[in-house]
Amino acid sequence: MIRLEAFRTPASAALLCALGVFFAYVAFFPAAIYAIDGKSMIAVSLSILHHHGAAVPADLGVAGRDGLFYSMWYPLLSVSALPLVGVGSFAGRLFSLPESYAAATFATLLSPIFTAATALFVALLAIRLGATIRGALLAALAFAFGTIALVYSRTFFADPLLALLSIGGIYFAVGDRPSDAIACAVAAFLAVLAKPTGIVVGPCVGAYLLCKRRGLCRSIAPVGATAAGFLAYCAYNWIRFANPLNFGQPNDFSTGAVPTALMGLLVSPGRGLVWYCPAVLALALVPAVAFKRWESALTFAMAAGYLAEHALWNLWAGGWSWGPRLLLPALPGLMALTALVERRRQWLLVAFTLIGLVVGAPTLISFYERYFQEANAANISEWSRMWDPRNAPIVGVWAATAHETSDALENADNVAAFVRRADTREVATDIDGSRALRIVNLWWWLLPAVGIPRIAGAGVSALLLGAGLWLIRQSLVLVRERETAVHQATTDIGLRTRQPYTVVGTLRKGDL
Repeated sequence: MIRLEAFRTPASAALLCALGVFFAYVAFFPAAIYAIDGKSMIAVSLSILHHHGAAVPADLGVAGRDGLFYSMWYPLLSVSALPLVGVGSFAGRLFSLPESYAAATFATLLSPIFTAATALFVALLAIRLGATIRGALLAALAFAFGTIALVYSRTFFADPLLALLSIGGIYFAVGDRPSDAIACAVAAFLAVLAKPTGIVVGPCVGAYLLCKRRGLCRSIAPVGATAAGFLAYCAYNWIRFANPLNFGQPNDFSTGAVPTALMGLLVSPGRGLVWYCPAVLALALVPAVAFKRWESALTFAMAAGYLAEHALWNLWAGGWSWGPRLLLPALPGLMALTALVERRRQWLLVAFTLIGLVVGAPTLISFYERYFQEANAANISEWSRMWDPRNAPIVGVWAATAHETSDALENADNVAAFVRRADTREVATDIDGSRALRIVNLWWWLLPAVGIPRIAGAGVSALLLGAGLWLIRQSLVLVRERETAVHQATTDIGLRTRQPYTVVGTLRKGDL
């Protein structure tokens, strides 16, 4: 039995809220992975597990040393997934399921774990920045449900992991304990291995520490850690491709596309941050004085670094993505700043969060890739999907979700064939050739394949969602009770000293 009284401190209240976010995410756990990115990285995990190497099947990689094929994507997520992939492999043998499918199902659990942990760090960073506990929790919930983090908690991309390491780097940089310095350097090292674009973490936090005069050694440590991470990645590249600078992805950079990329990532109907992450708009409500601090400069510098990296890359759209997926690592720090919104305006932060939840709602039961397949079939150009509001994913996904659900109901009795034939390598070129795009993308939809009725799984999901919402509600209730207690204590002190307003300043920071 949970003793809620133990969650009255700022950090523990944030932890309670993050647990609620995690349960809510797991309630909508997906049925399968669609994108080749995730399939390729899981193939690396299976290769490490069974063959003690990193080679993958030819259709999931690119040619490398000795005629072998290697994943184009990133090593840290594959390594992080090893325990879950091992459990999935065992479960596959136990239930006579394809190993690749079972391993992918378990590995996908990392995404809600990472995203819920990121929401926790959003709240903790907000508290370190001087926000009230209430504001910190609202900012964490805004990140979790009002941005693209909600959608990518149901996929297997490297971006949620990089988002966690990015906010971790900022959080530990702001701290002043010796352990914070070590953790900051570790985050900077791992960020590069999570994704090469994580190279911005170390220089940004190093510059911040230098500006704060935290000491030359501590300022250099994150930069050195980034350099060490880069060298480790180069060694990995040499082992795979005999070229330390071959990261697998196309080195297609130019300055010519920068204006288009900036407009596309920030305001376009197809990828624009303001449309797919409306909670970010709450930054406009933050008092101007909050942006004059070095901590705010660090947050914006890191976000600008990620934006600049991808604006220079001609593949800035990120392929078939929901919103600006490549900017996901920039969001946690920005959302932590929204915790500084004045209390009388916090209802607007809640409103932006609810709008973001509605925007992403269709993807909670379907693959957003279904829309892109339908757009291809209808000969809707990539330009039109990006810039014409009528053909943007944010609009077309509703009809695509309805079509996918209809197909799933018509084929409700054929899920056994989907599971038994599931192959990590399948990436269909159209809807008719894809089994994944004709199911309800919820884990319990496939339960009949192993002899369990769907109603049982739906009941478990309902319980998980209820538990998550209850934990979130309780964290907010405890904050309200704490505010009431502090207010009463302040009033009592004021009555005794006849100075009712002198104590508020010392109690508010970190207490409310």
